[in-house]
Amino acid sequence: MASDSVQAVAFFYANNGLGGKGPDQLVLRCYELAKFYHVDPSIFLEKPLTEIQRHLFWTHRLGEAIAAEEDALRAQNER
Repeated sequence: MASDSVQAVAFFYANNGLGGKGPDQLVLRCYELAKFYHVDPSIFLEKPLTEIQRHLFWTHRLGEAIAAEEDALRAQNER
């Protein structure tokens, strides 16, 4: 009868490249991307994890480039 029983198994979230905090973090990051690009979150929510990670990586790089450009303009204006 042991084969007829159902066992509860602890579910864990592997590191998804988003801090390993599970689906809530993934959904939140999709909404952040959507807000940044002014699009519907479903655009990102429907993508495979690897595509979301790629978008997050390049969006982060874009943010760094924008910040560096703004810092350079600010420094130039302070002269």
